Amino acid sequence: IIGEKIVRDEHNPVMVSIGIIYLGYGFFYMVFSQMPNLFLGATALMLATAFSCNLWRLSSTMFQIIVPDKLRGRVFATDEGLTTITLMVSSLLAGWGLEYLTPRTVGVLSGIAIFSFGVTWLVLKYMGFLEIAHEKIEIKNLS
Repeated sequence: IIGEKIVRDEHNPVMVSIGIIYLGYGFFYMVFSQMPNLFLGATALMLATAFSCNLWRLSSTMFQIIVPDKLRGRVFATDEGLTTITLMVSSLLAGWGLEYLTPRTVGVLSGIAIFSFGVTWLVLKYMGFLEIAHEKIEIKNLS
């Protein structure tokens, strides 16, 4: 309901929604890292996770729409593999960061990284670099 009102006049609202979701995800992750008690921290983490879940839902849906049937399994496998590698590197960097920084600082830096990706996404979208072809992609030979 809220997203529809924000991106109503957009030619491609999903691409704008992805950027906005990254902003919300990063923002609430930064808020989570600064909460003084468990209840507020859990609430902020729940909101960050809600944004993250919507991001996954949108990307999966867009894969279903854009990727041709013959390539879909390969694309999803590649996506899941890259997600696993990203989680591994993220955990490694967070663990390394905790050797030198406080947990709150690592949380803020993680939130800033996520938020920055949202800003980058929106800038690239409005510069015209993130456009979706509306015609169906045809694969002639896949051997």
